[in-house]
Amino acid sequence: MNLTIELAAPESTGVELESLREDLLIDDALRGATIESRTSLPTGGMGPITETLLVAFTTGGAGVAVVEGVFGWLRGRPSGITVRISNGDRTVEVDAKSARDPRQIIELLRELDLTEPKSREK
Repeated sequence: MNLTIELAAPESTGVELESLREDLLIDDALRGATIESRTSLPTGGMGPITETLLVAFTTGGAGVAVVEGVFGWLRGRPSGITVRISNGDRTVEVDAKSARDPRQIIELLRELDLTEPKSREK
């Protein structure tokens, strides 16, 4: 499975994205995941440069760890930072304020279809 993480920050987006990458890399639950930074120009070469993290993993538990890691990282960041996480055609956004609500983690996992099979049952 692959997740794409994009970050919007008032300043130093690249520095903030690298900080998030480093936090995810030290998480034991993500030991087998591949986490790459990418910088790209929009199609046609005009517009803002996009900086993203690409996270590739094989287990659903790693997806949960990524989302929990993003929430933990955001809680320590200044307001004004927004993170967009995409799983295929599913995309969610979270900011520093909403990252303080643990219920948001569960909702985000459902929206990204990253919940464990047992928790998908009703």
